[in-house]
Amino acid sequence: MNSEKVLNDLEELRRIMTKSTATGAEITLNDSANAKIDEIKFLGKIEQDNYTGQQLFNCQDTNNVGNNTRILEDDWIQTSYDNSEGTSVIYENFFTNNLKVKENTTYAIILEVAEISGTGKLYLTSFYNQTGQFNSTVIDFSNLATGTYVYQATTLESLESITSGTRTYVQFSVGQSGSITYRVSVLADTTITTNTFKYEKYVRGSGKSESRLSPND
Repeated sequence: MNSEKVLNDLEELRRIMTKSTATGAEITLNDSANAKIDEIKFLGKIEQDNYTGQQLFNCQDTNNVGNNTRILEDDWIQTSYDNSEGTSVIYENFFTNNLKVKENTTYAIILEVAEISGTGKLYLTSFYNQTGQFNSTVIDFSNLATGTYVYQATTLESLESITSGTRTYVQFSVGQSGSITYRVSVLADTTITTNTFKYEKYVRGSGKSESRLSPND
């Protein structure tokens, strides 16, 4: 077989194949060929901007984080507080800006726990005074151990004027002391289970970038 001829034939085939470019919020290619896709290329700013992404929770987009709460590597969130001698309830907030979710829709809320000790309550989702997009999911520390948990929460019937996304926080009542390291995912796929779940970061582009997809690999 003449390898040079094969390469020349491939280059000629690529030259005559249909190639299209398009821009806009919604793109339709009307002259697409009835064949396998050779390559898809995206140019410009790439950002997840939909309601059905694999990960809808952006832990980097916060608006209210408690003094004893911090983000670790790989999106883990760590909260600890000693309120054993306190005189009032302590709330360690981890509020993000709003998620791209639909009204009156149920989502899977995935909680991964890396470390937990002591006493307290995790409000994985909550709503209060026009903050929080979901109904409340409250979990006592006594019901948690290291591992993955799948919950479901429904968004409010109206999200108008609502802020603060999941409105996640940890509560330490008077006399309590505890620590938790956890990670949150919000998924549109409510059929997800602890066996099928795999953590994925929120996808967010910045500046000019390029992405290539080869769907036939």
